[in-house]
Amino acid sequence: MSSSMFGSVGSHRNRRKELRALLRHSGMPSLFVTLNPADSKNFVVSVMAGRDVDLDERLGLSDELKEEVSQRFSAASADHGACAEGFHFMVEKFINVFLPYGSPEALHIHMLIWLEHAPSPLELRKHEKENPEWAAEVCRWLDTVMSGSLPEGAVPSGRYPPCDDDALAFRQRGDHRSLPLLQPPPHLPPHMSEEDWQRVRQDVMEVLECGQLHDHSFTCFKHLPKLRRAQKLGDADCRFKFPKEEVLHTHFNDDGTIDVQRTHPKLNMYNLIMVGAFRCNMDIKFVGSGMMAMAAVYYISNYISKVALDTPTMFAAIEARFRRGNGRLLGQEAERVGETGAEARQRQMKSLLVRSCNTLTGKQELSSEQVMHHLLGYPHRYTNARFQNVKWWDIARHLGLSNSKLAPATRGSQGSEDVPVEADRLEESLDLDEMPRPTGGDVEQTVTLLRMGNPDDELRHSGGSYAVDDYIRRPNSLSSVCYWDFVARYQKLTAKSARKKGPQKAAPEFLPSHPQFSAHRIQTRRTPVVPILSGPTIPRDSAASAEEHARTMLALFKPWRSPADLVPADGSTSKELSSCVNC
Repeated sequence: MSSSMFGSVGSHRNRRKELRALLRHSGMPSLFVTLNPADSKNFVVSVMAGRDVDLDERLGLSDELKEEVSQRFSAASADHGACAEGFHFMVEKFINVFLPYGSPEALHIHMLIWLEHAPSPLELRKHEKENPEWAAEVCRWLDTVMSGSLPEGAVPSGRYPPCDDDALAFRQRGDHRSLPLLQPPPHLPPHMSEEDWQRVRQDVMEVLECGQLHDHSFTCFKHLPKLRRAQKLGDADCRFKFPKEEVLHTHFNDDGTIDVQRTHPKLNMYNLIMVGAFRCNMDIKFVGSGMMAMAAVYYISNYISKVALDTPTMFAAIEARFRRGNGRLLGQEAERVGETGAEARQRQMKSLLVRSCNTLTGKQELSSEQVMHHLLGYPHRYTNARFQNVKWWDIARHLGLSNSKLAPATRGSQGSEDVPVEADRLEESLDLDEMPRPTGGDVEQTVTLLRMGNPDDELRHSGGSYAVDDYIRRPNSLSSVCYWDFVARYQKLTAKSARKKGPQKAAPEFLPSHPQFSAHRIQTRRTPVVPILSGPTIPRDSAASAEEHARTMLALFKPWRSPADLVPADGSTSKELSSCVNC
């Protein structure tokens, strides 16, 4: 129940699992984009809040500007529904217009964008070494997608001076008078002349001055110790690493990473069209290396599920938990289990500790804009993918694939059959959180592919799951389909439901040995799904676990009907995987 509840820890964990499943399914993304519409300064929110905004008016530096700033702040603070509507409007426009193919203060969005036919980081590095002209073309393409320089031909307006010490003090106290105001865009004709393009560049220059240039604020130093923050802080203390080093031109480094041109040390990377259209702070990064990809995935997946509790709230929750439990658990447990004294108190304190941790992890801080976004029926995440939970446990048990920490296999003498020991049922299915963290070298995991007994034996497991039966007794027309594609492209329906789907190709039947042969059918999904594997962790592709990794990959991506189909004649699953990849 909690996993589907908005704002709960379970819902955050589901979002993280979906993200990681998408990475397994589609590979590494190409772009990492952040869009921060800044509802308290944006005229779009003012319009949706009901204010009469003249989009043709260009405000100057007089008191009229200060009055407009105050009114926009008031409109955003009084109508959180307008903030949610404005955010949803801008995100939808970004997805529908710019991608046609494919904190509590304000709502913002982090996006991973997969480009069709984009090379992986390894392929990118390989092609760069083999074909310098191809590498130069990639660099030219990147210069058209993102920029770390001010627009050519535009001159600074002087409307937004750099943040000095007084303005920084205002920002630390939350005074909005130090924040710049976003202006409406200029009207442009359908067929633009060079003069019109110059107006665009000058307009983008003003937007960059307004919200894209970095000025140190309290946020830059909030993770420093209090004693260090009390001293004079400088550029070296900024956690965002501003100012950045200048890069004269976009180029590949020796390690395969790409440095994009940057001629302004305090300018966030931006896309010119996005800045001109959405008129807000943004960031864009190219995920072109393995290290950058892992950093982006780590940041987003942990950002999604982070606990937004401050220290006073944590201590208040712990105090409330102890006040509720103190004085009554001791007597009840002592009477129930017959314990007294130190043993009973130890049991009591352990129980209180567990309940306190559950209380902490069950609390989430939501802003009013987030609540209104949910109440207005807008999605909690934006994606064109559909996801499907898959009980990978059943397949892994049938094949003898199991994590040694959870289900160690008992090896018999040479020539005898090996039978795996059943793993104890866990309260939660494993995901990447349970993977051991590397400590300098590769993490070794033992995964064994064992021969099973008679394949016609009962294959169903606890909970009434028919996952194994569904695949090994799939229709003969799907014999060449691997398990991953079987889950992603096909679904099991009752025979009655399959007949109601309309004039489609007749749904194929399972093999007669399937327990649900007469009642269910297999049908192609209208939209393929992204499988979310719930079960043993997949071994790493490293020298220490090459065979184990290959066995798991074969189980997922090579068609089979019995465990023997995955065991090559020479016993080398790594060679078998290589031949399957190259075929």
